[in-house]
Amino acid sequence: MTRPATPVASGPAGRYAAAVPDPRAEGTHPRARDARAPAHAGEGTRSAIPVGRPRKGAKPDAAKVQAMRADGASWAQVASALGCTVASARRAA
Repeated sequence: MTRPATPVASGPAGRYAAAVPDPRAEGTHPRARDARAPAHAGEGTRSAIPVGRPRKGAKPDAAKVQAMRADGASWAQVASALGCTVASARRAA
């Protein structure tokens, strides 16, 4: 005589296994990337913390940069007058 097949959820361990969801199921694992937006999509990151190395130094005032450029100053002259790099002066404009 053979023993009847027992269901998976019989006994204490089976009841526990039936109550705990399978972490390998699609979309439930903490490392599942499909539910998260990639870092390059949209405005920055989900936590609003910029990615990468922080910018060095103070950001030049955009109004001063635009006023000096309107007066005919070169980017190098604007940068030296405001104490920043040419690239940061251009970013501020």
